[in-house]
Amino acid sequence: MIQPEGWKTPTPEEIPGIEKAMDGIIERYSSHPALLGYMVIDEPGPAAFDRIGVINQYLLKKDPKHLPYINLLPNYTAPGSPAYERGIVQFLKKVKPALLSWDHYRQMFENGDEKCYWDNLETVRRNCLKAKVPYNQIIVSMKHMGYRECSEADLRWQVWTSLAYGSRGIQYFTYWFVPGLAWADAPAMITKEGKRDVKWDYVKKINTRIGKLGPTLVKLTSAGVYLTDPLPPGTHGLTDEAPVKKAEGGALVIGWFKDAAGAEYILPVNRSFSDPISAALTIDPKFASVSEVSQETGKPLAAVPVEGKALDVPLDPGEGRLYLLNPKAGVAPK
Repeated sequence: MIQPEGWKTPTPEEIPGIEKAMDGIIERYSSHPALLGYMVIDEPGPAAFDRIGVINQYLLKKDPKHLPYINLLPNYTAPGSPAYERGIVQFLKKVKPALLSWDHYRQMFENGDEKCYWDNLETVRRNCLKAKVPYNQIIVSMKHMGYRECSEADLRWQVWTSLAYGSRGIQYFTYWFVPGLAWADAPAMITKEGKRDVKWDYVKKINTRIGKLGPTLVKLTSAGVYLTDPLPPGTHGLTDEAPVKKAEGGALVIGWFKDAAGAEYILPVNRSFSDPISAALTIDPKFASVSEVSQETGKPLAAVPVEGKALDVPLDPGEGRLYLLNPKAGVAPK
């Protein structure tokens, strides 16, 4: 992990100067209509967390309407999973972020490399739920540094697997073409010439669909995440508490969610980058039916009975679907 020059732990004497600098930034920019938040730092190491914490907490106190944004490194930059998890715990404790963001791109190597991807999601989810901090994974969309040009399925796969793990937001790296970063002038969503690349259309389609689910997803809390065989490192299969009792038809990740009233949802995602599947999910018998939340309207579709039969879930490569689980009469939500 990097340690930017000048980001060492501040002394008590330095803190008033840091706060004064933040006051100047807030005074200059906080009322601007284009301001979404403050970019604090990208990919810092743990040695910078104390200083980042001072900056982050002061910005939240003085301008709570705008997000202080910090993006963390992925787990494959740390010397092993325990070290990475310690870093996440330290960041949450010292910085107290309003949002934890990180990027993880190795699954988009030319030949793919998922061995760290799922464990990264597991680590962040586990610790952020404990700290009650929302989290967000960045999606790579640009061919660079050995990462391949993304197909629609590649983008869809990254988005839906993030959502299955409870990600509260979706960001793309990058929107604009970046000179010197793109390989062979590979386009981002916007090309070198300032035109829309085909990925712009892919992302518009993806964002439109998940945007319809947004009002439901923001009310849900991740209750569990389960994968089917083959199990990647750091993950586990269906457990006794899972609302899905059996899953067949292909490699899946299944997110389980609850809302404040105890209503339960599942979000199955096809883990294949290339092959569509027709998954068959056996649902806990306490549920009489399921209702898919429409990606066209955001409203629940007609209930489909699941008593004594599996739920059929057709999924394109990398695609996910959100379902509300309807309990039998007399079964109260927990």
